[in-house]
Amino acid sequence: MVYGSHVAVFGCKGCRKCISICGENAIFCSAGRVQIDMQKCNACGQCVSHCPNKALLLMD
Repeated sequence: MVYGSHVAVFGCKGCRKCISICGENAIFCSAGRVQIDMQKCNACGQCVSHCPNKALLLMD
């Protein structure tokens, strides 16, 4: 696994595939787009690798 310091959302299309893969329950949907709860996110990168739209990025 690759760890960063946080995950950023850019250009989410609302497919919600990342929500089901997140083991920390850190991803939720608001107004049709996903958002990351930074208090819960451990920046493991699972959501990044499963996003078909490349809308999630690991950031330092």
